[in-house]
Amino acid sequence: MDDLMENIVTAPPQFNSCFLGPKQSSNGDREHHELDGKRPWEQFALASRDGLAHLPDIEKVLGTHTFGPPNDVRYLVKFKAQSYRHCEWVPEDLFVLQSKRGMLTRFHKNILELEQTEDGEYFNPSYLQVDRVIGMGRENPAKDGETLYLVKWEGLQYCDSTWEYAKHIQEAHKVATYKKCNTRPSQSPPDRSWRPKASAFGKNLKDLTVRFRIRLRLRDYQVEGLRWLALCWIRRQGCILGDEMGLGKTVQTAALLQWLRSLHILGPFLIVVPLSTVENWKRELETWTDLNTVIFHGNASSIQVIRDYEWHYVKKPGTKGKDSNELKHKFHVLVTTFEMALAYQRDLMTVPWRLVVIDEAQKMKNIDSKVFNALNLIRADHRLLLTGTPIQNNIGELFTMLHFVDSKAFRQTKALAAEFEDLTLPGKWEELTRMIEPYILRRMKGNVEKSIPPKEEVIIDVELTFTQKQYYRAVLEGKREW
Repeated sequence: MDDLMENIVTAPPQFNSCFLGPKQSSNGDREHHELDGKRPWEQFALASRDGLAHLPDIEKVLGTHTFGPPNDVRYLVKFKAQSYRHCEWVPEDLFVLQSKRGMLTRFHKNILELEQTEDGEYFNPSYLQVDRVIGMGRENPAKDGETLYLVKWEGLQYCDSTWEYAKHIQEAHKVATYKKCNTRPSQSPPDRSWRPKASAFGKNLKDLTVRFRIRLRLRDYQVEGLRWLALCWIRRQGCILGDEMGLGKTVQTAALLQWLRSLHILGPFLIVVPLSTVENWKRELETWTDLNTVIFHGNASSIQVIRDYEWHYVKKPGTKGKDSNELKHKFHVLVTTFEMALAYQRDLMTVPWRLVVIDEAQKMKNIDSKVFNALNLIRADHRLLLTGTPIQNNIGELFTMLHFVDSKAFRQTKALAAEFEDLTLPGKWEELTRMIEPYILRRMKGNVEKSIPPKEEVIIDVELTFTQKQYYRAVLEGKREW
């Protein structure tokens, strides 16, 4: 606990002026009108007309509803520097008071254009769910004020994180996870050059086991995949897991990281993935491992928040000079996209990565591309590529990926591609197989997983939500400023 309290930071001054909690009327009773539904936005409080002057600035208008009787027209608004949990139904008077009639006019214009009904979906309900607790502070440290937590919300960027009173966070497990992640490791990791002996895990690593959370189990072929990945790590040999899509390359990679954790190797590990798979990677890593996984994605403001709160352990108060723990990275796994890796290449190059994983590695098929060169400059003790299609167009793509995992053995990629361009020549196929066999593991569904049923496509028509209609109309009309 002492270490934890040393990590406490002071909340930003502007937090203290923010209102947190339901509004009260002049007699202390909360104004409330029951609504028929049970959707989240129908449970927010109605702001007291007597207390409008004390409300924070409005950031955006989310919706409108007429409460009655009497016919009381209200607008659901989100306030600046506050989370969606603190939205309120406010009267038009507040817009006049804050000189924001223009905001209301634009809102009504969008409503009319989209034929929005009052029963629409005003915002994504996931915005009310705690994703991560990333910071801790006190409202007034000098007076031992209330504890605050900096919360990143589901579906929102890091720059949308807000400070919340501890008493307003019901997700105790999220707070517990934050405290666990902010506890400095008591045991030093093994030397970077150390590798366990393969013999310690029995013949062909048959004795290699990994303990997962909530008693999860790998399929037999995934266990074989894990053993192969572990053997490549032990041999310091970069590799390519080329299983067909659907066989669980993500899960096998997570299992490898959990095995490394059992060896007290807690990263840092870098995983570069397509944007569309970020959430799946986050979900699988949180399910299969006990590692602190951070998503490195967002605008410049979000990246700065990540640097400030997710990158390093907080320096102990009163420590002079450099604290060795300050230099240790707090995250174990950093998941990012190809685009972010290009944009923040220099930041990523400063981290002493133990392992770099590239998902959908066929994106690096061109050795002269910006993506390949940027990722190739990120140094790591070990490299792992994941791809369901090792070869899409020509053999040169395969040698480019092999060059990435072992630049010494596959230095002359163009010469190798020319040599093996025609695999129908006598002995060429066998020679290529012998050359790449130590580096690639490729399995097909028909060979290892008989229980997977044939793919069945079902098309379901889904109506756009109000917010989606707004964005759709804005894109059609080219409203970049909307």
